[in-house]
Amino acid sequence: MSLPKIAKGELMVGMYVDLGLSWFDHPFASARFKITDAATLAQIQALRKLSTVTWDPDKSDLDKAAESGPADDVQEAAAVISNADADADARDALKSQRSALNKTESKVRLLNQRVRNLMGNLTSGSEIAIAAAGDIAGEVTDDLVSDPNAVMQLINLSAGDDSSFGRHAINVTAMSVMLARAAELDDAQVHSIGLGAFLHDIGTTRLPKSLTLKKSELNAPESRLYQEHCRIGLEIMGDNAAAIVRQIIACHHERCDGKGSPRGLGADKIPVAAKIVALANRYDHLCNPSHGRAPLAPSDAIKYLFAKERAHFDKRLLDLFVKCLGVYPPGTLVGLNNDQIGIVVQSNPAAPLKPLVVVYDPVVKRTDAVPLDLSAHGALSVERSYVVDQLPDVISSYLALSARTHYYLVSAVDSEILAAGERLRDQTANP
Repeated sequence: MSLPKIAKGELMVGMYVDLGLSWFDHPFASARFKITDAATLAQIQALRKLSTVTWDPDKSDLDKAAESGPADDVQEAAAVISNADADADARDALKSQRSALNKTESKVRLLNQRVRNLMGNLTSGSEIAIAAAGDIAGEVTDDLVSDPNAVMQLINLSAGDDSSFGRHAINVTAMSVMLARAAELDDAQVHSIGLGAFLHDIGTTRLPKSLTLKKSELNAPESRLYQEHCRIGLEIMGDNAAAIVRQIIACHHERCDGKGSPRGLGADKIPVAAKIVALANRYDHLCNPSHGRAPLAPSDAIKYLFAKERAHFDKRLLDLFVKCLGVYPPGTLVGLNNDQIGIVVQSNPAAPLKPLVVVYDPVVKRTDAVPLDLSAHGALSVERSYVVDQLPDVISSYLALSARTHYYLVSAVDSEILAAGERLRDQTANP
């Protein structure tokens, strides 16, 4: 059933409207919203490109609007002050989160460089190299994972040269440690799993670069050769690695349904440490793939694991993994049902489908954005997710929480956003 249209002069406070205009033809964060006050109503009626408006009676609240009057002014003013304080607190929290993310990203870059410097010795499997790898894995285990939101955003927004062996090793280590802790394993096991996760792909360093760096999908012979990296990894480690580390290297491609490689082990034959790393490894490959595969958005990777590959993984661990990451992990770029686009900055364990989101708003400076708690807005929900390349640069750069992600666009984008905001305000003030 089509929704009714009325002249903009007939609009009232409390109506839920669809302006039917593009972003740059109105000053609001979305074209669909409820008119909550007289000032917003006046802004709508001042729009030159607007004559009629679609409104939704079911989502409107005209009775409440009609009942409100002068007696409510003091209470409304108090609510405005309270909301302003809450917004300031949320904005400060987001600034702290940006700072934490940038520090974490700097740490990851340094760790990645240390991995590169270590590669030659690591391939030899020397005791000194294994000890150095243990130091890096320990730093990821004890330091990076202390801020899981920051780590997940970096994992989910990896780009360009971050797709190296080192970055994948760091990503898988961080997620494996988070999952091992969620599974309530003891500290000694967690640290061993961290080292095993860091070294899980060490065997690939002895494969031909024409294979490991290939941009297109592997053919059957190449896939068989690639599967050899588990055996090669064990040869590299020799007797220098602990049992858990060797189990992870040998079994991180085994699957609980017996369809994995290299030996097709059943669930009861796969050590729990290898099951943990297998899940983290697969998730990172879905989000940051190699060999020509298209990347999935984090929430789509979660859905894919459940819909297509649930039988591959331990059920309890998969459930814990989703609880750790959330249905919409931090760093997920999302489209809301009111046409806004945003980035998830924090998952919500109590309401997995209602994360905290920073939305793109062309009239708000990116550093002044306030996170939107979808759990406090019953009508709002996530409709879809994106990978960064699917969005215009102006939006993806606005939403980038780290300084480095699209760093070359940020200053220009800020200027462009502010200029667009000024144009919108001029249009509204001079109909």
